[in-house]
Amino acid sequence: QLYYPVKKLLELDLIEVVKSEQIKNLQEYYYSSYNLNEHGSTLLNSDENEFDGISMSADWIVNHKDEFVKLFLYRMQMFLDSALTEMDKYQDDPTYFEKIKAGGIFSAMKLSQEAQKKLFKNIYKLMDKAEAEDQGTNKETFNFMVQKW
Repeated sequence: QLYYPVKKLLELDLIEVVKSEQIKNLQEYYYSSYNLNEHGSTLLNSDENEFDGISMSADWIVNHKDEFVKLFLYRMQMFLDSALTEMDKYQDDPTYFEKIKAGGIFSAMKLSQEAQKKLFKNIYKLMDKAEAEDQGTNKETFNFMVQKW
């Protein structure tokens, strides 16, 4: 049942075959999405040791503009669906306010290119730190998107 989804990911260059092995009469493939991410030099020009970039590489985006737009719109739709669901729950039960998970921070800033790079680097560090220091037991997936234009 995975054949067609994996084939589509390969066609879109979202994954690539990094290794294959012959095991008896079967061919086994190993896949990676490594090429989607910046590794080494990042868009932020930060030290390799300090920053493990999680943004898609500029080269990948330039060569896959349609896929990038679809992914971005999909992520935005996920946020909107979540926010609307939360608002419906709140409308039905005003005590739900404390449980609302969807939200956003919107800001317009005037920063130099260098200051923008530093801000993004600090955001990545803060996210890594928050996850590493979380001692809670009831962990759940937390979707977070930072964008600039």
